[in-house]
Amino acid sequence: MTDINFIKTNDPDRYLLSLFVSDETARKAIHTLDTLNIEIARLRDVIETPHMGFIRLQWWRDEIRKIYEKKKFAPHDVLESLSIIIPYYQIPHDQIDNLISAREADFEEYDNFDFYNYARSIHSPLLKLKAKFLNEENDASYLAEGYALVGLLRSIPFYKARSQVLLPSIHPDAVRDICKRAEELLNQDKTTHKYFKAHRVLARLYLKQIKDIEFNPEKLTPLAFKELRVWWGV
Repeated sequence: MTDINFIKTNDPDRYLLSLFVSDETARKAIHTLDTLNIEIARLRDVIETPHMGFIRLQWWRDEIRKIYEKKKFAPHDVLESLSIIIPYYQIPHDQIDNLISAREADFEEYDNFDFYNYARSIHSPLLKLKAKFLNEENDASYLAEGYALVGLLRSIPFYKARSQVLLPSIHPDAVRDICKRAEELLNQDKTTHKYFKAHRVLARLYLKQIKDIEFNPEKLTPLAFKELRVWWGV
């Protein structure tokens, strides 16, 4: 089953956000998706070549397809959890597949990289599924892209350390434009569940932090009293 400590360690923000889900079944489903997301997102750090990265992503596709086909799949905690939530929530196969396909961009050369499309593709499938778990009727796509843009800006030092170029230049003007777009998207979001409200609060706290350091993500430090500020904001 899903290891909560694994999420706490590897994606503390998503763990924090999951605390705003009171329904235990939905929260476990969200933890399962977040764990899958971590597994496929970190492939770039543990795989030596793009070719091997594509092979590993295909492995995930093949094993998840076996769940849908009611065949025996490889022993893995994430797959075990997926085999429970997929039939329970009647998750369409293409929605899980889109989540995996988005990570192919991690192994592409910069000339093929689209910053905004990457933001949409890595987070929209996640929030779309979570909206289903939480019976959220409003479109979560604006929030998904806005939140992802902020997250990518904050992750620029991390991506730079692993020699993955997100932007041709980390110039304040370019970062400011992305922040403006993120704000516009967050302002268009109409989702009502506390889980999604917490996303908006956290993203706006991060946006203010980026503005305060004059749009230079490489100067970012941990956000003080983050947990309390999100709880107060929601």
